[in-house]
Parts: sequence; C-alpha cells; structure tokens
Amino acid sequence: MRKKPGFDLLNSILLNYPDVNSEWLLTGKGSMMRNEIEILSEPIAPYGKSIKEILKEKDERIEELRKLLRLKGKGWG
Repeated sequence: MRKKPGFDLLNSILLNYPDVNSEWLLTGKGSMMRNEIEILSEPIAPYGKSIKEILKEKDERIEELRKLLRLKGKGWG
C-alpha cells in the first residue's frame, strides 16, 4: 500500500525549494518550476548574461558558421 505525502513533507519541499511550483507539486499540472521564464532571463554570475542571451548568441554563431561552410563549399574560402 502506497502512502501519499503529507502536508509537512510537501511544505518542507516548498520551503527548501522555493522555485518549485506548488500547483505542479500538488496536482502535476503546469511547469515544475515556478518562474521558469524568469530563471532563464536572470544573469548567470560567471557570464553576466542570461541563459536566453547565451543561447541566442550561440544560435547566431552557428548560423554564421553555416554561412561560412556554404561559401567554402562554393569555392569562396
């Protein structure tokens, strides 16, 4: 027989992990993290940029490299 977690356990999880979405923890609905969009937008200390900014820069660099490869394939490099 499985027991369901009680209030004390759920409350302890939410107190120790404030970014966990309480609705998700109780019902399984919504995002696991309370502020996923905010988390992605907050600067990361060693980089001084958000995850969104870092990923955007990487996507732009990948596109630049693809263009260079296409040019090289056409004999431009």
